[in-house]
Amino acid sequence: MSEEILDHFSDFEDQFEAGTKIVVAKYFYFESEARLYAARLKEAGIKSFISNANIISVMPLGEGGIGLHIKEDDLPSALPIIRKMDQRNTRDETDLSYHDADKEDIAYEKSISLQRQSSRKIKPAVIVVLAIVILMILINALLNSLSVF
Repeated sequence: MSEEILDHFSDFEDQFEAGTKIVVAKYFYFESEARLYAARLKEAGIKSFISNANIISVMPLGEGGIGLHIKEDDLPSALPIIRKMDQRNTRDETDLSYHDADKEDIAYEKSISLQRQSSRKIKPAVIVVLAIVILMILINALLNSLSVF
């Protein structure tokens, strides 16, 4: 049985030539986020790999230790892509403007709002059933009290 290391780079030996300097482009807290960035870099033709994903997933240290590694020569072309993705990820979540909503989105929001309003109303049939149940309980209590005498 061969010795296996959780985070090993032997799979990437064929991607990088001998003597190529590898640098960390960015550190992440979540492996899924690191994989998204790596996929975007791959789309741009930039080879990369992720390190420490297993250990950080098992024992999170709160330091963002999952690394996205690329060749040092690719760093100038990778940084604009990374910055653009960072800007998308850090949009102001408190901005609740709907300027980019289309008519379909607005119609959907209106239907949801109407559903919430209609679900809050008590239906007349429910009121009638409750009144009958309360009336039966009162009549039963009255008959029980009369039968005691």
